Parts: sequence; C-alpha cells; structure tokens
Amino acid sequence: MGGNPAEGGAGFSNPDNLVFDQKGNLWMVNDMSTSKQNNPKDKQGVGCFGNNSIWFIPTSGYDAGNAYLFGIGPMECETTGPFFTQDQQTLFLSIQHPGEVHGIRQNAAKETREFEMKTTDGQSFKQTRSVPLGSNWPSKNPNDPPKPAVVAIRRTNAQPII
Repeated sequence: MGGNPAEGGAGFSNPDNLVFDQKGNLWMVNDMSTSKQNNPKDKQGVGCFGNNSIWFIPTSGYDAGNAYLFGIGPMECETTGPFFTQDQQTLFLSIQHPGEVHGIRQNAAKETREFEMKTTDGQSFKQTRSVPLGSNWPSKNPNDPPKPAVVAIRRTNAQPII
C-alpha cells in the first residue's frame, strides 16, 4: 500500500518495524536510506517522501486500511523500534544516527531543492523545499551535535494514545 499518492499509494516508502496497539491498529516506521531522503534526483522516486517517519494504520472501522502520518523523524535519521507500554499511554520510538550524512547542522545550513511531483489526478507541478543540512536533534541549540535517542511519546492528559 506504500508509494506515491499520485500512483495510488498511501504516501510512504520503505516500511520497516511494525507494532500493533491493543485495539489492533497497525503502527509502522519507515527506513529509507539517508542518501534517498529529500533527494529529488533519486531514480527510484523515494526522495519525494522526505524524512523517515512513523505511521498509524487503522485495521477496523471507516478508516481501516488508510495510512496516517503520526510523526516525522529528525534530519538524516532512521525511526525504529516502536513499542507501546501495556497501558497504551506511552509509545517508545528510537531515533538512530540523526545527521548521518552531513553531521552537525552548522549555522542553520540548508539547501533549496526542487521536486517534480504529480497531483492525485496526474497533473505535474514543482515543489520547492528548504532542506536542512545535518542535524542538531534533540538539542534546540544551533551547532550542537546530533544524538541518537529513545523517545517516549505520551498524551498530556495521561490517556491512552489511541
């Protein structure tokens, strides 16, 4: 079901780790090669999908089978290892090798890239993106080195995520 929406896909590429929540919904992270992320010259067309991310896919009800973007990983990283606590209030997710290609993002370095895209009805258009070069994640300070980490995602009201 992955692939470009203009070609009938759900908008993601390279599905990797999967986990089901207690309601039976599927959660998926993707693992695109860092060299393909945000790369308009990628011959396989994966570059249009941007960064690696995590997706929510209901398995029952009206939206069953639809894929919904839940979160986007930092620049040049792999999102991996989704895991729910038993009470479903916390989703753990690993962020591996942020800044894998460009390393530390220095002085807010970025690059403008143009993508040849298509709408779902086949019309061509150009999309311009400002793509950061490297990463400072998880710091909020410029020029800090990127660090891999495990993150815990929770709702602010202490309720289950779903």
